Amino acid sequence: MLMLLSSTDYKILEKIGKGAFSNVFCVRDRAQGTYYAAKQLTEEIQDTGDIANCPEVSLIQHVPSHPNLLNILDVIYENKRLTLIMELMDISLYDYIISRKRPLSENRARRFLLQVITGIDHLHRHGVFHRDIKPENILIKRALGVVRKEIVQVGDFGTICRIDDKPPFKDYIATRWYRAPEVILTDGYYGPKMDIWAIGCCFFEMLTRKPLFPGQSELHTLELIHQLLGTPSKSMLMKIKHYNMGALEFRKFPPEDFRRMLPLVSAYGIDMLKKTLTYHPDQRISASRLLKHIYFQDVT
Repeated sequence: MLMLLSSTDYKILEKIGKGAFSNVFCVRDRAQGTYYAAKQLTEEIQDTGDIANCPEVSLIQHVPSHPNLLNILDVIYENKRLTLIMELMDISLYDYIISRKRPLSENRARRFLLQVITGIDHLHRHGVFHRDIKPENILIKRALGVVRKEIVQVGDFGTICRIDDKPPFKDYIATRWYRAPEVILTDGYYGPKMDIWAIGCCFFEMLTRKPLFPGQSELHTLELIHQLLGTPSKSMLMKIKHYNMGALEFRKFPPEDFRRMLPLVSAYGIDMLKKTLTYHPDQRISASRLLKHIYFQDVT
């Protein structure tokens, strides 16, 4: 049963974030004194019956909580707006990366990545995919001394979608730099493997402090993808159902050597990255198989 609490249960302390469809505040529970993040959605909800249609509320109702997913603790509905009370994390992966002078060590990046994949696998196993994985939507709780390592959670569930919904998916989703080829090349015919592609992009960014495909447009992003993976053959492109760019002629690029781009990364790390950045989604590794990759066997 979803409980709709009152904002009087929390004291707003400061604004800590702003997105296209929400504002985020640091709040304190008046009764317990505990600090939380409060995400207030900007879109008005006219009828309480429509609250269940909110993606975050749908997530609460259909997906059990998980240590690597940002936990939504309370829901407040007042003045036609919904506010979600969530655990207060310390920093986003994006801010964590840009605040450093050097990239993350491979071991730390691998540890972060494993937690992200574990959270995404939990979503996928419960019939949901995220659709907007990027460093800004990956949150970190810093380590305490030498005892606890960083806790990494996937957040911002405003674009989640049910896997068993039938495409085409019409919503404008996925930040351009992290869009999988099938998202760019089709009119909404994609699925949970788009999350895997974005995970690979995030891993590269942790290792280099640079985005992998910083396209200025969708076509530019696609060209950057082709420069790394090689321009796909026409037969490969036609395997992506409902392909809608048949009239375009792509420049021919040979595949790049991943090891040249990441010369210090282990062979298993390169292999794992290649499996996440496979062009065709049917050939791309799944989250459950990714967790079993040898690259993560000895993570501590």
